[in-house]
Amino acid sequence: KIEEAIKFQCKRHIINFPKNKNKDYEIDDNLLFLLGAFISEGTILFRDSEHKQIKSAVISQKKNNPEFTNELDKLIKHFNGNKYVYDKETKWVFNSEIAKFLYEQSGHYSYNKHLPNFIYSLSIRQANILLKALLLGDGTNKIKTENRHIYYTTSTTLANDMVSLGFLADKTANIMGSYLYDNHYGNKPVYQIAIKEKENIPSVVNLHKHTQKIPYND
Repeated sequence: KIEEAIKFQCKRHIINFPKNKNKDYEIDDNLLFLLGAFISEGTILFRDSEHKQIKSAVISQKKNNPEFTNELDKLIKHFNGNKYVYDKETKWVFNSEIAKFLYEQSGHYSYNKHLPNFIYSLSIRQANILLKALLLGDGTNKIKTENRHIYYTTSTTLANDMVSLGFLADKTANIMGSYLYDNHYGNKPVYQIAIKEKENIPSVVNLHKHTQKIPYND
């Protein structure tokens, strides 16, 4: 299976990866994009302090990103959600049914986020849809200067998942970091995942190679 091959070879830092030959998985493209946007920029609201009753999912973005905004505006219409525009932030709110799906598939809080296991069933086309949503949220486009995108996360699991997704999308991926960063969750490691088009043989960088302090904006 491609899942076993990618996980096994990433763990051992082997640089020969199988080609993704999957056909399209049975999931709506809109829901797939929403999942990626949520993992990068979303949170779950609960009706109770015990976090047992899910109220809604909120995706918010402070930076000016027209492409991300346009895509989320389409999703709001498709899923009958609500949009709220403030002076320094825009929020897109989705109902409890969608929120439950997002929560079950990807977790809650940035340092606990992960990709669902079904990513290993996605076709190259679908993997790129999910990857695009993730990069538009917590990514930096360095195509013009470095021919790559950089994705940022405080989740160790998500960092490894992003490497797998990169290969599933027929690209190369490697992890840089972790780097320590103080935020509202405390002192957390920040991982940078470089995603680029295939040129030669893909490589994987040791996840725990070094740690240092650098500025980072969540």
